[in-house]
Amino acid sequence: MTGFDAPASGWLLKRCPVLGDVWRRHWCVLGFDEEEDTWVLDCHAEKSRKLVYHIPLGMGARVLTKQWPTALAKHQQQRPCSFLLDSGEGRLCPFFLFDAVSQDSLSTWQGALSTCARELRRRLQTEEEKNRTELIAAIFSALDQEGQGKLWSVEFRRYAESLGFAGSDAEWNGEFNEICEDRGWKEDSSITLKHFTKFVSKDEKMEKEHLQEVLEGLKGERELPVSDAWARQSVASNLVKLKSRSDIITAMFNCLQNVDTGRIGCSELRRYAVLSGFEGDADEWAEEYEDLCADQGWSKDTGISRLEFAGLMKDEQMGSDEELKAILMELRMSPKKRRTFDQMSQLAGKTASRNRVDVTELDRSALVAEAFRCLDVRRKELLTSREFRRYAELTGYDEGEEFWEEQYEELCQEYGWTPEVGVGLREFEEPWRGKGAQDGAPTQKLPDQPKNSGFMLARAWHC
Repeated sequence: MTGFDAPASGWLLKRCPVLGDVWRRHWCVLGFDEEEDTWVLDCHAEKSRKLVYHIPLGMGARVLTKQWPTALAKHQQQRPCSFLLDSGEGRLCPFFLFDAVSQDSLSTWQGALSTCARELRRRLQTEEEKNRTELIAAIFSALDQEGQGKLWSVEFRRYAESLGFAGSDAEWNGEFNEICEDRGWKEDSSITLKHFTKFVSKDEKMEKEHLQEVLEGLKGERELPVSDAWARQSVASNLVKLKSRSDIITAMFNCLQNVDTGRIGCSELRRYAVLSGFEGDADEWAEEYEDLCADQGWSKDTGISRLEFAGLMKDEQMGSDEELKAILMELRMSPKKRRTFDQMSQLAGKTASRNRVDVTELDRSALVAEAFRCLDVRRKELLTSREFRRYAELTGYDEGEEFWEEQYEELCQEYGWTPEVGVGLREFEEPWRGKGAQDGAPTQKLPDQPKNSGFMLARAWHC
């Protein structure tokens, strides 16, 4: 070990774990063990100087002076100069109790052990990151069978399938387009090692061992592991997992920001404005944008920062969480699939112009159809399990993602729906029938709608 020097040595009292409250005096030496490649604390018997305890520090090692386990707290009160060494990973019982006798000795040992633990943690993390980066590069090479130094959609799909993607060609094209939009990649361009490394590294839950299994599977050295890890990388799946408004706003900023400046300028913000109801032309928007910047104290030339955008969007008058999610889904669509500004303006304008008075005048059948239209964010005239779950959560379902698929399958069995196909308007109307509800019957009073809200959901999950 070179370039680092934080050893310590001296007398310490160590509590004997077998004899209870018996403390024995040891000559203790903190140093680096080259063979074990870590810092170790060796404790020698007072008279014979025989090595009694050999304590290697592992990942997560630390010195505890305040928050002791309850079972050991009494010793801390009895011996004010004592400290508890948590040796970290690698031991069933990692705690070792010492008494430094004096405050000066306590400070010395605390400082030395803490410094060594931090150095070890940094070194192990660096090695882990290096190994992980090398593994990702090896996976990239295994996918890049022609050795071109780049991946196309078909090669990238092999990686997705190794993590659990099992969709059709059409579903993969949609998934790949959403990833490109989300990451700022060009659909007709290749994926570089830098792009691939950044993409894989974003999944912090992907362990090194799993990456190793994927690599071996791609090389044909073993069967590919059964995995659902792709769901963590999928743009569509992650959209559903956005829990807080802050998460949604951050994702929106990432979609809207200019890749060169890292800010949202006039043209970028117009994408959001059109989706939320703005119907004017380019000149009218430029004037609107200038007024907005002046009102908020922003520089119209510099653009809007992440913090400024978050401050603007935290006001629910800018749209409900569910409305922002729907806009985010639109922002993440492939440019080929995305509606033109004029089409979106027309749709959003109709939605924005509707108010609560209009909704209360709808009969029950029309209200159900309106709720269905609002839930159908993909505009496929079919609700997927994910879209139907939005309705369930807004109307009382609160058991989370874990139990939803089971609940959804039970609903499909009860009403004769096909889960793989989805729920059409006719199927969506089924739960409303036979419950004493007739067309023309008074509808439930809907909650107050935020300004420009396009979501008017009937809350009848428990009807």
